[in-house]
Amino acid sequence: MSAVTDFKAAQAAHAAGDYAKAERLYRGLLRSMPSLAGHNLGVALYAQGKFKAAEEAYNAADRKST
Repeated sequence: MSAVTDFKAAQAAHAAGDYAKAERLYRGLLRSMPSLAGHNLGVALYAQGKFKAAEEAYNAADRKST
């Protein structure tokens, strides 16, 4: 699959409430789209109650966007 296809699949899983699947897909996209995938990974982690990991994902995404 392409990064765009994977990102759309991650968004669909996220919208459906399948945060574990979204997390897995976003993690797979961190190399190709680090800022966007990292931010969305943080949201998916937060939704699962993984607050520390979400904070780390947000911070990493912020570092990649500058």
